Amino acid sequence: MASLPIHIAAIECHFHIIQEMLQHCPDLMELLTCKGQNILHVAAKSGRAEAVSYMLKKMPELEKLIDEKDEDGNTPLQLATIFEHPKVVRALTSNKRVNLKVENNGRLTALDIADEYMDTMVSFRKKRLNHFMLMVVWYLTFNEQWLTFGEMYLLVYNLIFLV
Repeated sequence: MASLPIHIAAIECHFHIIQEMLQHCPDLMELLTCKGQNILHVAAKSGRAEAVSYMLKKMPELEKLIDEKDEDGNTPLQLATIFEHPKVVRALTSNKRVNLKVENNGRLTALDIADEYMDTMVSFRKKRLNHFMLMVVWYLTFNEQWLTFGEMYLLVYNLIFLV
């Protein structure tokens, strides 16, 4: 997977090491794995929600990496969806800079991936939670109408049911 020190630090959630490395050499954030993945890709793929949240909140210079694509055209959000990491999906979608409409090389958005992966029964609950969160964020981002009481009740009920 990742063999570069900054990527290993992201997987292991060593925030102080990441900060120290970037402080001395800001260009390290540009380092990619052999699959073209940056530090956010690596953390998202590994399910490190705390690392993703920390990097986006405490290291604003990393925000520009949020929609970068790997060699398959996947962003960190798409990888978090593929690898069934709902906490990472939440961390990424809570950042205003994330673009929900980015398509990978297969022309799939993160929501499309969640839809597609819903058909398999492995880790069904995580897949359903990813799908639900992406639907809510998509709706709230691209729909200018306010939710009716019934719609909000249904969203909250489904969220409680999934958690």
